Amino acid sequence: DGIEIPSYLKAENPEEMTIVLQHQFEDLVVNEDALWVTLRFNGKPERLRIPFAAVVSFADPSVNFGLQLKMAGEPEGEIELDTSAAQNFDLDTADLNIEQDLPSSSVGKGTGKVIALDAFRKKN
Repeated sequence: DGIEIPSYLKAENPEEMTIVLQHQFEDLVVNEDALWVTLRFNGKPERLRIPFAAVVSFADPSVNFGLQLKMAGEPEGEIELDTSAAQNFDLDTADLNIEQDLPSSSVGKGTGKVIALDAFRKKN
């Protein structure tokens, strides 16, 4: 599955794990397939590798935005995103170290499926 986390964390979270990146994270590296980040669990730093294919949802409660991701072929239905785990966190992008030089071969690749985000936008 490509996820790299310590075995004790995998045992505590066998199915799904909520990861909150706010102010206390280190060494965030992002490329086109995954992110690597160092987080502290009980005061101990642990390096995690999370492939984007393993991400099932994303939330930024500071701007009331959330996405629930699913693989092609999964049944359609009403999406309800639980952001309770991240409600009291602000997204601070000042510390991000995002690799900007993606290979040109990655541009334009994908399934060709267009996803309308209008359903997720707050209506005034």
